Amino acid sequence: MFFPTLLNVLQKTFRSVCFLLGKGLAGGDFPRNLFKIAGVDMTSTQPIEDAFEVLGSYIERLEMLTGK
Repeated sequence: MFFPTLLNVLQKTFRSVCFLLGKGLAGGDFPRNLFKIAGVDMTSTQPIEDAFEVLGSYIERLEMLTGK
């Protein structure tokens, strides 16, 4: 269950990055504005905190699965 979820997250991340790169190359907009277009408010620390929370849960799950 861990790896399909991780794969899903990676696929969504890849699509988001492709979207941002396409917008950046097409419009030459600033990265913060590109994140805003993608629905991420980078003017606050919340997206970074959310990302670390998800990463932490993956690490905990991996530790549980490997018995460490």
